[in-house]
Amino acid sequence: MDFFLNELSLHNQFESFPQFLSSLQTIFKCKDNIERYGFRLYCERKITNRKVLKNHTFSSIIFSQQNLDLKRKVGIWLQKTGPFWDDLPRHDPDDYFEYEQEPLENASLAEVAFLIASEQRQCSTLSFRPSQFGKTPLLVRWYKTDPPYEVEILNFWEHDTLQSQLEQLRPPVTSWIDLIERAKSDFPNLIFLDSVELSLEGEAFSSVIADRVTFQLELLNKFADYIDDQGRRTKIGHELYESYFMGDRAVFSDESVSNKRDFQNALIFKKPDGEEIFCPFHGKISHRTFRIHFSWPIRNNEPIYIAYIGPKITKH
Repeated sequence: MDFFLNELSLHNQFESFPQFLSSLQTIFKCKDNIERYGFRLYCERKITNRKVLKNHTFSSIIFSQQNLDLKRKVGIWLQKTGPFWDDLPRHDPDDYFEYEQEPLENASLAEVAFLIASEQRQCSTLSFRPSQFGKTPLLVRWYKTDPPYEVEILNFWEHDTLQSQLEQLRPPVTSWIDLIERAKSDFPNLIFLDSVELSLEGEAFSSVIADRVTFQLELLNKFADYIDDQGRRTKIGHELYESYFMGDRAVFSDESVSNKRDFQNALIFKKPDGEEIFCPFHGKISHRTFRIHFSWPIRNNEPIYIAYIGPKITKH
């Protein structure tokens, strides 16, 4: 589960500085608890420019305070460490998202709706209180189709309610070994070759990469369920193929002819029985330029062999 601080819940609504600062302390308490359970609270870099009361901005109120510890905490979090979802947003800025008939331009609600609808990610929002967002779920419409996708987003604004949710969540993975072991359990259509663990040796663990790897492995596992006995894609299988294997933003693709030639040996892996398989098909992860190489084509009642997870092999 990833959590996103809803910057739209700051809309010039507070009646006094103390009221806003009290709400901010609740946000800090929630943030600390989210991180204690191993999850992340994403925020927008420009959130401190939001109007809070009588056209005073978030940042102007903080810097008017004598509380040096508060200034330091806000500065470290919202100006340095984040994490900031808008550094590399996943949703297309040209897509139209809407909440209560209001457009969501470059908003965390649009990012969350995309992640839930397109990548099946577990995401929730955290909102300031009081605000127009003191309810759950929040319904966002994504006009990618006709009729539009309707995405329900679980929203929190109180510490105790959030605490109850955190206690029910599955702990996040914290190492490559955890990632592989959980994937082996969750994705029965996939078989992980020994070369996967070798390819990750010496690589610093990244929860961002782990999330993307899990998403892509889940897609491959699902795709295998939609190949019929004749080796053809079913209707759902074809939709998955069009969404994730085709186009400029394709998640999966084949290596170029020149890369297959120049890196042929590096793209050959051994199955448990010693048979060699050529795996130029791969999933792409932009963060640290990671790749997932796997067997292709995918056939009915045959496993997909995951041969490699690690930095891009085909570097010239």
